Amino acid sequence: MKSLFTTTTIALALCLSLVQNTAAQVVQERELHGSALNIGVGLGARQISIFHANFEFDAGRNFTLAPFISFYNFTNFIPIGVKGSYYFDEALNLNREWDMYVGVSAAMGIVSDNWNNQFYRDLYRFRGPNQLNFDAHLGIEYQVTPRLGIYADLAGNSQSIGLVLR
Repeated sequence: MKSLFTTTTIALALCLSLVQNTAAQVVQERELHGSALNIGVGLGARQISIFHANFEFDAGRNFTLAPFISFYNFTNFIPIGVKGSYYFDEALNLNREWDMYVGVSAAMGIVSDNWNNQFYRDLYRFRGPNQLNFDAHLGIEYQVTPRLGIYADLAGNSQSIGLVLR
């Protein structure tokens, strides 16, 4: 009886040790998407070129938040907001180099009253300090090296490509 108890205890200890080691490896292998500076250029409504920058940080498993700012040429409009993205890498079993995400963003626009007369779309949507604009986006990212990547992002109001700096 004492031998059976000792054998069972040792077997249980080995199993517990194996489970802990496996769980630790899974946690270590889980990909983090945050701590990234994303800088890009693209096109917005009416073929207006934009410069876009955000800093992405992990907010949960496969979920990031990214405060952003964009600059549009030919307008006095500067959106400032937050973009939330959910990464499907784990669900789609993608290689570590590839990331695929969807999300939403919310922005307030800093707008000047001195608009270019040829830009009529969305003139009044961002007027006033309490006006919020929401947008959905879909994107893909490829990590060229552990510290450098490239991305493409499609949103309702703009499309951009750029660099990811980790």
